[in-house]
Amino acid sequence: LIKVPFDASKDDWQISCLISEQIPYEASMADWNLEATVGKETLNTDVYCQVDGHCVHFLVEKFGKLALIGQPSRADVNLVKRVRLLAFLHSTCLSIHCVDDTRSALTRVMRHQRELGGRLCAINAGDALPLKLHADLCLSLESISSGWTVTAPVGHYQEIPSSRLCQSFAFDVHCSFSLDSTTSASQKIFQDNCCPSSLTAHLVIYQKDDYESAVHLKVDSNSWLNIEDHLRPFQPAVRLPQAVKAEISAMLDPPLESGNDWRMLAHLLGVAHYLPYFASRSSPSELILTLWESREQNCTAFVKLAHFLRKMRREDAYMALSNYLNTI
Repeated sequence: LIKVPFDASKDDWQISCLISEQIPYEASMADWNLEATVGKETLNTDVYCQVDGHCVHFLVEKFGKLALIGQPSRADVNLVKRVRLLAFLHSTCLSIHCVDDTRSALTRVMRHQRELGGRLCAINAGDALPLKLHADLCLSLESISSGWTVTAPVGHYQEIPSSRLCQSFAFDVHCSFSLDSTTSASQKIFQDNCCPSSLTAHLVIYQKDDYESAVHLKVDSNSWLNIEDHLRPFQPAVRLPQAVKAEISAMLDPPLESGNDWRMLAHLLGVAHYLPYFASRSSPSELILTLWESREQNCTAFVKLAHFLRKMRREDAYMALSNYLNTI
């Protein structure tokens, strides 16, 4: 099972999975095979894809390199993905990055900026920005503190074209404002960590023809921002002991005329969009429970599972789970 961060609205995207079995993994596009498209699976599809709000879960049975790709689900849809806006101060410029709202993308940019000597001085707090991929991103640097001037671009304004917003590599979607100091302010900022001539500015970011939805960032060279404060908390997936999982699976695997078997469990857990995948495996219930473990990230998951087993009128499976829970 593989869990991949996902930063877009699942209703707007048609998600597909590509796999390359070439070793080493420097594969060309000709070596990639389309294994599954969510909602268009066939009896020959050997991959199960579960798209959730912030993650995609894959059940795969082969080793290789996996890629997640997407395209518009409808011709009239305007694609949107969630991003964070980060501003980094360097000795001679202010760089602004438009980063996918995933832990891996944000930490990658932070690591790269630390290597370059950049300091995080602004980030859009709260919810991530819903970025429309069909519209240019406009940036305007305003209200710059005394002692500093913007040498480029002229007018303190620039745009990131929509064609670049579709790129997935986090470093590519960025721009910068060149700065010059009329004093030794910039040198003091980076040598002394504080100075009376600190840089402050107001950064306005919006998409063309939609200024009302502008994001306003306060740039402050003396601020100390922690990227961890803006990441979704990482929580380990819940786990059932293999013996308990096997016991419950043995009870739910046999098909029943009443339907309260693994098929009903799949519906209740929200993983029933491609039941033939589970039906063709030796233990569909075990795969469903493995997927449930990956999707759930807090202890209330056991309570929900117990509730569903009782709703299915499967007291045998409920008691097996209850007996385990009484031991922890």
